[in-house]
Amino acid sequence: MFENFSDQQYYARFNKGLIENCQRDINKLCQSEIIDQDSDDKDSDEDDGDNDDKDTNKNDDPNT
Repeated sequence: MFENFSDQQYYARFNKGLIENCQRDINKLCQSEIIDQDSDDKDSDEDDGDNDDKDTNKNDDPNT
């Protein structure tokens, strides 16, 4: 498989670099903010018809 010991060292360093890069990417993704849709909807004014965030429990949709 490997012709000599230096080839083994090269591939070991290469694989270690790949693993470190993958771990770094995974850590970045895991640290990013996860949005809870249910609680986020209450805080957002996008779902209110009049864009008034103070009355999220009231039906502000002009089409209903």
